[in-house]
Amino acid sequence: MSKQKPKKEAAKAKPRQPGIDEDFKIEIIPADEWQSDADDFEIDEVREKIWAGRNWRKWLMESLSFPFKAVRDDGDDGDLFGSDEDDLFGSDEDERRFMVGINVDVLGLDAAEGRWGIEATVRHGKQSGNVPLADLSVRPKSDPNFKIVLEYSIAVANDYVDLEVRM
Repeated sequence: MSKQKPKKEAAKAKPRQPGIDEDFKIEIIPADEWQSDADDFEIDEVREKIWAGRNWRKWLMESLSFPFKAVRDDGDDGDLFGSDEDDLFGSDEDERRFMVGINVDVLGLDAAEGRWGIEATVRHGKQSGNVPLADLSVRPKSDPNFKIVLEYSIAVANDYVDLEVRM
């Protein structure tokens, strides 16, 4: 008697949920194991003096090469969860569209500045909009733009960039 192999059931496709990015994953890392790109970045007196006198927009436009790839590593809580609660989280439509963890192509810098500094014009799939440049981390780290965006992000985080609304 010959044994018949059981037939494999056809894999059932999971129904797609609108607005859900299949590539989006949240990795939970214990605080004592988490390491930031900025961990090895030294801020000394010389760098502080340079940053204090720097025209950031001009420096970024002269230093960056567009387009480049990045991931949105930072943002408001509303950006992480895609909240529609503008009043609670202060997020605008672009910031909700490009939630934390999303890979984007950075196309350039927007002419206007947002509440978190210089805005980058980004694209993810067919969607484009603006997010704070300081919320982005260039990938791969070997890209020459990596250190430039990292330096700007650290300067913003440490209040070396004037984020006062300019009229």
